[in-house]
Amino acid sequence: APTELEKRMLKLQRILFKISIFIFSLCGVAFSAQAKDYKFYGQDYPPYNWEENGKLKGAMVEIVTKACEKMKVNCSIEIVPLKRGLNSLENGTVDAVISLFKNPERDSYSISSVPIITTKMSYFRVKNKFKKIEKLEDLKGYTAGAVMSSTSSKLAKSHMDIISHFSVVEE
Repeated sequence: APTELEKRMLKLQRILFKISIFIFSLCGVAFSAQAKDYKFYGQDYPPYNWEENGKLKGAMVEIVTKACEKMKVNCSIEIVPLKRGLNSLENGTVDAVISLFKNPERDSYSISSVPIITTKMSYFRVKNKFKKIEKLEDLKGYTAGAVMSSTSSKLAKSHMDIISHFSVVEE
């Protein structure tokens, strides 16, 4: 029997699929008027998109795949490092990158859809090993890890300006 988390993920996937079909249908004329294949990149970002045993998985992978099937266009999805995906989007060698946060830098070279999924970002620490973090200033002396070129990395770096002895390491 599915766990409660699996049930919630399935429900979320169904909702996201309906939203994405609506969004993609708005672009349907543009897609169908062009006889080409569409190439999507996504980062390794469970539960939205990832590769497992050579198979692509995740809510956004399913949404894009179903939307492309419904629109009768050929689409491929590949999991790549985020920085490569963003560079490819900016220079036009990929049609879209899935599971991104909207930010002004990306707006300068791309167009984003309405948000399909919303999330909150947090800092995490090892339980019972370090003091409790209740406000940004409590991060003094800590090092945060972040994905290179990600919005969360940029946000963490912005905290370096207000927190002394805080550093960010990008993968």
